[in-house]
Amino acid sequence: VLPEIDDDFAAEAGDVETVADLKDKIRGEIEAQRERDNQGARRKELEDKLIETHEFELPQALLKSQIEEELSNQLRYFQQSGFNPEQLGMSVSSMRERLSESVERRLKLEFILRAIAEREKVDVTEADLKSQVEQVIRSAGAQAQQAARYYSQPNNLAGLRERVLLDKTLDFLLGKATIPSDGEGGTETAESKTDPVDSAESEA
Repeated sequence: VLPEIDDDFAAEAGDVETVADLKDKIRGEIEAQRERDNQGARRKELEDKLIETHEFELPQALLKSQIEEELSNQLRYFQQSGFNPEQLGMSVSSMRERLSESVERRLKLEFILRAIAEREKVDVTEADLKSQVEQVIRSAGAQAQQAARYYSQPNNLAGLRERVLLDKTLDFLLGKATIPSDGEGGTETAESKTDPVDSAESEA
């Protein structure tokens, strides 16, 4: 038997007092998720556009070392999980080939965003870094204390600072892009829109 949806049910279901409050809470969560989905799609489209319009060769030594590092991490994960990649129909060579494309994409995007950050003077403030550390700790779950100890050491913050810089630069470009989210006239192709990098240059 389904429970009656009344104020008592609402109070038990969450930190609300009435059915109306519960509906508002659920509606807000749905809207927030939709916004996250739209934002993720816009970021992905912008990343694709950046890579497409900036053709250059990566240092092969760097690319190779990063691929091997990612491969080692995945093999270590399989080993710790008690699996052999071959049990899942994967060979080391196929894993390396699959990783090559994603690592190349990541490195190219990092190079592009660093260059834009330098040109547009995007920087990471202590408040930015503190906020990111707090977010990482909150999402660490049972390892929250371990994460807090790790990031309490200044020499462990370099990688996090880099991530914040790249994210801020991407957000900076998104603010200049005109790629609409779903529900705003559809999603046009990146090619039909103003290049956010060119836009940033013209406004600099």
